[in-house]
Amino acid sequence: MSKDEFTLPAGFVPLSDWDHRHRSGSDGHSAEYKALRLAADAGKIQAFKMGGSGRWYVHRKAAAEFLASQLTEPQAATKSKAKQPSDLQYESVCESLADIASGLGHVVTLLERLATAVEAIATQPKTEREPAGVWRDMNGEVMN
Repeated sequence: MSKDEFTLPAGFVPLSDWDHRHRSGSDGHSAEYKALRLAADAGKIQAFKMGGSGRWYVHRKAAAEFLASQLTEPQAATKSKAKQPSDLQYESVCESLADIASGLGHVVTLLERLATAVEAIATQPKTEREPAGVWRDMNGEVMN
């Protein structure tokens, strides 16, 4: 059966109708498309996938109702589900910050020591270096 011979069931439209040009995200699909695709996978809306083409078709009314419900439900859910941090979480954060502060104190000490060592090296007088291949004995005399 070719795609020209196939007629869509009444009320069904391509899922790509919700895949607008103003796309968001790195995969190139709109937020509406992604939400409907997930809903189709979960069986929350009437949908089917064409075998050969891999295209998804959704029931237009069910898709519109699903998207409308998504606009109101998440806002109410986030307000009611917002959790306040517990005392244990506050205590844990404070301990972590104290550990970080202690570690930074050690880093400052090490950096001060390094700075002192670099300054000492930089301010030492330069000594003459022997040319390559010159050997001296224990008394400092050049050996041939």
